Amino acid sequence: MSEKPPARVVLIEDHTMVRQLLVHLVRDELRLNLVADCADGTVAVPRENPDLVVADSMLPDGRGFDVLRATAAQPPRTRWMFMSSNEQGHLVRQAVSLGAPGFVMKRADFGSFRTAIARVLAGEKYYCAESSRLLVDRLADESPAVGVNHSMREREVLRGFARGRIRRRWRSGSA
Repeated sequence: MSEKPPARVVLIEDHTMVRQLLVHLVRDELRLNLVADCADGTVAVPRENPDLVVADSMLPDGRGFDVLRATAAQPPRTRWMFMSSNEQGHLVRQAVSLGAPGFVMKRADFGSFRTAIARVLAGEKYYCAESSRLLVDRLADESPAVGVNHSMREREVLRGFARGRIRRRWRSGSA
């Protein structure tokens, strides 16, 4: 039985030093086939037909989300993972709405980045703890838009839960 070839990866990051570190991690440590590393993936993604695109959500000439939109029709099997130093819930929300199965904040450790890549390539979803918290906060703020009308206290409790601050166990009939 032949071994499956390493996944084909395109890395889109506008900061050279960050891109170089991620290139080393993806190519040398994870042993994936890095087919392109660039600051704008609109040419590389359709040309390389990657299994995975790891993209910065904010790029100098737009957002990484714009690259996903521009290349969404081809190739359809490509999975997307976004990363960001901007800790804003609307960015994570936008990635989710575009169908991106992964999101990692740049302040997360390399372990989270490695786990995200492995899980996304395995067909799973992965959002680091901070991006998950930001997403829950955003959804709580949007709750009327998604058909749920929470009170301010309910939103506060939901945020506390997302941040791991709710430690009491709920008992039947008591809070």
